[in-house]
Amino acid sequence: MQQDQKWEKCSPPHCFMSAPILETPWRTHCLDVGYQAGAPYRSTAMTTLIAFSGSLRKDSFNTRVLRALPALAPVGTQIALFDIAELPLYNQDLDGETVPEVVAALRAAIAEADGVIIAGPEYNHSFSAATKNLIDWASRPFMAGPIIGKTSMLIATSPGPGGGVHANAAAAEILQLLNGKIVAQVNAAKVHEKFAADSDTIIDEEFAQQLREGLAAF
Repeated sequence: MQQDQKWEKCSPPHCFMSAPILETPWRTHCLDVGYQAGAPYRSTAMTTLIAFSGSLRKDSFNTRVLRALPALAPVGTQIALFDIAELPLYNQDLDGETVPEVVAALRAAIAEADGVIIAGPEYNHSFSAATKNLIDWASRPFMAGPIIGKTSMLIATSPGPGGGVHANAAAAEILQLLNGKIVAQVNAAKVHEKFAADSDTIIDEEFAQQLREGLAAF
């Protein structure tokens, strides 16, 4: 896959893509970072992974890691980065016969994908509120939510020395409670030193290899 992606903004405003893709109900919330030109977006011959960043910060290191994944993924793997910035806080009053459009899109994307990638920071010895909110919406309806039993990979990074170890451990506990299979937990301290100066390319080989192995485990 190409290490450098050319991003083109399309309409509606939440959609960014690196190549044309087939229409899907949830495409408007995705940044398609791992599309292979000439292939349909969803194909039985490909592994489709849906990725979420638990950091809403514009220049989030964890979001940058997700953008770097296509260059590290096995051939035949495509990755879509779903934007959860507009996902409302979970409220059962909103979770009825009809749900907010972004919630319906979120659930459809997870249900369709072969696996889920969640990357996020560590806050107060645990994962972020954005990550928890994502899991809350995706685990409903009760015992029938699309993330239940899903295969997933967890990534947590920080510019400090901790590397997000506690964030991954806490998220793994919840996902396993939901009968999920965790194929990899990847952590990185001093993550700002692991990127190329002018791009999202990961130049730290040990970190890159851990990500490659996680992606290959789906």
